[in-house]
Amino acid sequence: MKQSIIAAVSLAASHIPFAESYATPRNVGISPLTGCGKPLPRGQAVGRVSNITISSGGLQRSYLVSIPPTYNEYIPTPLIISYHGGSRNASSQLQLDELTSPEFNTVSMVVYPQGVNVRFSFKG
Repeated sequence: MKQSIIAAVSLAASHIPFAESYATPRNVGISPLTGCGKPLPRGQAVGRVSNITISSGGLQRSYLVSIPPTYNEYIPTPLIISYHGGSRNASSQLQLDELTSPEFNTVSMVVYPQGVNVRFSFKG
């Protein structure tokens, strides 16, 4: 199973279309391949995983963020959000899914949110 997932992601990454293939909305005057042009926040670096803490809803929340080795602030970067389950945590999910492995993923940022009291609660 793991090899088939790696093969699928590798195949998909090798077929990313060129800039001419991207559709640009007519009412937006920007290039579809223009990233934000801003440097990474302090403490984050290309090719590294950082632990970030924020305040949300009166709670201190944390997440791990992995910046791919090919990151360029002028090119849009895909984002993957990888949630841990059960009584696991963000670090164990990072080890489990291998989305930060250069053999598996070199183009997408990966964010690993840490659940409150370890668990996630999705309310609609």
